[in-house]
Amino acid sequence: MMRVITFKSNRFADLHPWRQHCTESVTVALPPGMEYVILETPNDIEFYTFSMHSLLSDDVVMLVDEDDYISVNSISYCLQALKDTGSGISFTNEVLITTNNQMIPRPAPVLTYNEMYRNRGLVHHLVALDVSALDARAIKLAELYPSLATWIFYINAAINKGAIHVPIDGYFWRQHSDQLHNREQKTKSIQLAVNAVKKEITAWGGRVGNIPVWNNF
Repeated sequence: MMRVITFKSNRFADLHPWRQHCTESVTVALPPGMEYVILETPNDIEFYTFSMHSLLSDDVVMLVDEDDYISVNSISYCLQALKDTGSGISFTNEVLITTNNQMIPRPAPVLTYNEMYRNRGLVHHLVALDVSALDARAIKLAELYPSLATWIFYINAAINKGAIHVPIDGYFWRQHSDQLHNREQKTKSIQLAVNAVKKEITAWGGRVGNIPVWNNF
């Protein structure tokens, strides 16, 4: 099964226009044979745990946050890049939408595996994850740190089967005060968790050098 998942939680009170834009963008971009599901979670803790296990239920899975949106060809290109290269993940560039509605492209013309291991925000959505690329180390670590599960899974899949960069502006994410990661960054516990995961990822070893770029448009 191949799915795009949006997790809807009670964290946000006034995001109806953004949620609608998210849903519409995925619906337009969805290729044949791929399913789009919206899964509701009641709070942050259950959000993390539920989302982690939801990711493991598919062959290929992609996430689109409820306050963000994607470009029309982004899903198809990511899937084709996975198919062409046999990689564990494929990912696009992203565009940041500020609180003043300014759009700031964040291209990644040259990425290395070492940079991806060190920086959990470097490979953000849109990412296509081949779930078969994951091993027991990633699942065990994600169960310990469910709030970091997507980062753990992306790194593990990239180590095992490689990563491929799709150089388009595929993902548009909004900056606002109620974002979960903004609240996380202010807590000591999340920093301790990040440091612990980085240490474990380093112990895994892995690939080195530049992440290849897919250009078969």
